[in-house]
Amino acid sequence: GLSGDLVANAAGSALMGLLVGQSEWLAVDMPAAYAGSTTGLCGCFTTFSGWNVDAALEFARGEVGRGIATLGAGLATACLGLCLGVAASRRLTPPPGEQRRLPLYHTYKLQLAVGALCGEAAVFAA
Repeated sequence: GLSGDLVANAAGSALMGLLVGQSEWLAVDMPAAYAGSTTGLCGCFTTFSGWNVDAALEFARGEVGRGIATLGAGLATACLGLCLGVAASRRLTPPPGEQRRLPLYHTYKLQLAVGALCGEAAVFAA
């Protein structure tokens, strides 16, 4: 239902915001990790098609108000998650002149491996 989709979309959009907020250096220093985590992980994590189907079914049943509310809630949740993620990311950005690194940068290979395994597990579990 929509409630589960909203949680997934909010979390995925917030994660996307965190990454987009660091894109100035992350996309340059680690382009493959940036593309994989934004387009790949966040794209798979969010369920925009799920709530669009819910809205389409509501429109098909003649529940126009509910369909509009579903679309509005989904879009608002995604935008809010993205904005909150970008704002949080900007707070993590070091002052000018300091080296820009992800928190726990020295474990980035482990983090990428765990992220990839979690993504695969989610696909196989579905």
